[in-house]
Amino acid sequence: MKFAAVYSLVPDSSFEETIKRIKRAGYDGIEISQPPLFEGRARPLEEKEMKGLCERARACAEFVKKEGLEFIGFAPGYFCLSYFDDAVFENYYRLAQALGAPSLKVFGTLYDPKKGYREQFKENQRKLGVLLGYGEKYGVRSLLELHFGTLNESCSGAYLVCKDFDPKLIGVIPDPQNMVIAGKETWRMGLEILGSYIAYVHWKNSLFKKGADNQWEWQLCDMDEGLVNWKDFVQSLQAVGFTGYLCNEYRGDTKNTPSERYLEGDLNYMKSLL
Repeated sequence: MKFAAVYSLVPDSSFEETIKRIKRAGYDGIEISQPPLFEGRARPLEEKEMKGLCERARACAEFVKKEGLEFIGFAPGYFCLSYFDDAVFENYYRLAQALGAPSLKVFGTLYDPKKGYREQFKENQRKLGVLLGYGEKYGVRSLLELHFGTLNESCSGAYLVCKDFDPKLIGVIPDPQNMVIAGKETWRMGLEILGSYIAYVHWKNSLFKKGADNQWEWQLCDMDEGLVNWKDFVQSLQAVGFTGYLCNEYRGDTKNTPSERYLEGDLNYMKSLL
């Protein structure tokens, strides 16, 4: 297996400084977000700005390659099936192609009890069909992250979404920390269900604590302290023959926590499990 990090792990740094820092920490790849291309959340991109954005993307790709890192995916923030009309998505596939990123992370449809699962599932599949057409056109695989609150919050739920589509065009990012919040399936069984749809894996951890109102709520924690038994999960990945990327998606306080703790420290922890 190889190791990657998400772009946001090096706050208040230039693009070049971020890439160099992640490489220096010992990573092989990076999941890039919309910065350094533009700031803020994902939004409709106007045609008049695409030339400049694609030029910037190609320059970023050249620098990443020069530094010896590999793009594992393009992951714009809040790039959700529920938020945008079909046509908005195409320009993001163009950007992914310009970056040389093999995949584009799309946040799945948010479950809405007013509409109900079956109605939403039908629209989800129609919309994904359109997006996969864009992906095929630009040579970019569409990826759904397992995330609580979406139609694809579990391995089984994601497989129902993906099973009618070519795994060359669509894949899944297992995220065990998200999965334990939703209510996880047995690790190995879930990975066997996903099979060839597995793309890469996000790593972080969390636990449950009672809040001020005496209700249980989840809280991020260190990798070896939470509900995800990462040793068990890594062994399950090995058992199903996974050899791809494990990606550090640390979501703690990057501004006040020494980066050595979550960049080098968590990487060394994960490597110790192999």
